[in-house]
Amino acid sequence: MNTEKTGSSPGGAPPKLIKPIDALVQAKTKEGLAFWRSHAKGEGLPHVDLIDPLVLRDLLPHIVLIDVIWPEGDEAGADIPEDFRYRLIDG
Repeated sequence: MNTEKTGSSPGGAPPKLIKPIDALVQAKTKEGLAFWRSHAKGEGLPHVDLIDPLVLRDLLPHIVLIDVIWPEGDEAGADIPEDFRYRLIDG
């Protein structure tokens, strides 16, 4: 497994303002959220087989996949992530 660091700074302050989902105004963000909700089971994640890149082709340029790296590989008891690994960036 690649453990290369991305350069994020540990100990950074969390965002001061996190908007509720109801406050979304961007059309692509709302479209992505609608897709996610239509494929998720309750509060769970959509199954990977349901995420079809052909269906998401209009959203793919707006999607970023990021792995959160917790200290010691475990988020239990950690206040902030140690780092992030970017998996998908359209650019």
